[in-house]
Amino acid sequence: MNLETYISECSKYIITIIMVLYTLEGFLVFLRKDEEKRKGVYMRQTILMFAFHFSSFMVICFETGEMTYLFFYVFQQIVLYATLMLYKGLYPRTNRLIINNMCMLISIGFVFLTRLDYSKAVKQFMIASASLAIALIIPFFVHNLKFIKNLKWVYAVIGIFLLGVVYILGATTYGSKISYTIGGVSFQPAEFVKIIFVFFIASALYESCTITEVLLTAIIAAIHVGIQVLNKDLGSALIFFVIYIFMVFISSGNILYLLLGMAGGAGASVVAYKLFSHVRVRVEAFLDPFSVIDSSGYQITQSLFAISSGGYFGLGLYKGTPDSIPFVEDDFIFSAIAEEMGIIFAVCVILICVSIFIMIMNMSSKMQDRFYQLTAFGLGIGYIFQVFLTIGGGSKFIPLTGVTLPLVSYGGSSMLTTTIMFAFIEGLYMIREDEKFDEGKKATAKNKREDERKRRAAEKRKKEKEEARREREYYARHGKYAYEDDDIEDYSYNEDDEPGDEPYDDDDDIDEEFLTGQINLPERYKAPRRADNNDNLERRHSEPARRRRNEKRRTNRDYDRYDEDDIYDDYDDEYENDDSSYDDTDEINIEDLDIDRYSTIYYDEEEYEKERRKAKKK
Repeated sequence: MNLETYISECSKYIITIIMVLYTLEGFLVFLRKDEEKRKGVYMRQTILMFAFHFSSFMVICFETGEMTYLFFYVFQQIVLYATLMLYKGLYPRTNRLIINNMCMLISIGFVFLTRLDYSKAVKQFMIASASLAIALIIPFFVHNLKFIKNLKWVYAVIGIFLLGVVYILGATTYGSKISYTIGGVSFQPAEFVKIIFVFFIASALYESCTITEVLLTAIIAAIHVGIQVLNKDLGSALIFFVIYIFMVFISSGNILYLLLGMAGGAGASVVAYKLFSHVRVRVEAFLDPFSVIDSSGYQITQSLFAISSGGYFGLGLYKGTPDSIPFVEDDFIFSAIAEEMGIIFAVCVILICVSIFIMIMNMSSKMQDRFYQLTAFGLGIGYIFQVFLTIGGGSKFIPLTGVTLPLVSYGGSSMLTTTIMFAFIEGLYMIREDEKFDEGKKATAKNKREDERKRRAAEKRKKEKEEARREREYYARHGKYAYEDDDIEDYSYNEDDEPGDEPYDDDDDIDEEFLTGQINLPERYKAPRRADNNDNLERRHSEPARRRRNEKRRTNRDYDRYDEDDIYDDYDDEYENDDSSYDDTDEINIEDLDIDRYSTIYYDEEEYEKERRKAKKK
């Protein structure tokens, strides 16, 4: 085994391993919710992408013996690296998974177009460079121009006009009108109208999805599809139809629209089969390609041979025969990949496309603005359905439709529109990041309010606990039925009071019922206390305590002092209706007087006792 063969055999395993690791990293991104935490994944993806690109071109140089391919490789590396750095620098809040996967698919296309047709690869490289440069300004406009959601009829008119120009001025290629040429450059307007059509449906349905709006958009969508049918570009017509049906379903949430759309699509397929001969030819080749292998079935049978001969790891670059497939650079590049790189590599290509679709759907589901949500959903549906049509047609899963594999197949219009579409998605992702930032600010303000409420509640509970503690300490010191002296109403004795309404005096006997708490005091004089605090209760009503209260009462109240003559005057008033008469010189029996009644008129107890003893001696 010479060195060239050894390198060729080892390279296909190395390239397959690199591709598997890159694909795995693409799905590990979804395990990390924050872009900051995804930086390590993105860095590893970038390294693996450049490793694949370098390994593939080394194999091409060894197989062809032409070192000039290295210069082509260097220019490609510069463009891809510049794209990654410019997106990262200009739009740091974009989703780097989509950018990485876009560059990876472009590099795969460069490798296989270089292997299949070097001149087409150079042309594709120039178109890709211009497309990437144009796409760099798209996120800025999508992020800052908010009026694009109000241009419903502008989108409808532009889309119908571009498709109508193809119908009138377009050149017929293999039975279909799909492009027209300006200044020697061919364009396929249907590729651009796909994006415009998505914006039209989103602007028509984002505010309301009434039956009137649905019918109105259905009429415009039918015009788009009808023009493509007249142009015999049935692949693009099918993409328009599917985008419309799914966007209406998502906007309305009514599964009836989806079922009616599927039924209408089935009916339209039958009508197309009856009307167009090339549709019947493709269906015949799909049902039994080997029976017509010399005519209409040749293309699909060669594609199946290429896929089956590749095995798991492929035959290696320049080891297969992809040139035997007609239009392999356009419609059947997936078959060439499966043949020379193997089934594992081909499946990884599909998974990369699927990861892009999942990221777009994930972004769409989290957007708050209905217009941008529908736009992202429509662009994602259009992209993944085109991938399905290309790979499904080349593998005989569905009949051939003639659409290209985005970013991989040869085609300037497809390259330009796909890069612009991804740039639109990056602009929508920036809008989603703005919405997330606003949500974070609202959540922060809400959390602050909640924290303030909890803080106040905690302070209130702390205050209540402190008051309860002080109350327990107070109850422990003053007993179960304690009351404040200042709370007792200030009763002053006057002449109009009935007997028994006299104010309390320290020498009055304390009722035992009062001490035991059995009498009915007003509620403001009573408070719940511990039942086992009798010692405090006795101290509360002890003689020294009464004296202290009495002293306090003296300082706050000003009682008039009666002298002895006042006592006798009162005695005269009491007996003025009695039959007996007396004068001031009569002897009065002090014992007959109700001395206790006048106990509080004396200023202090010593003087009172002195007068009492004097009265007894008399």
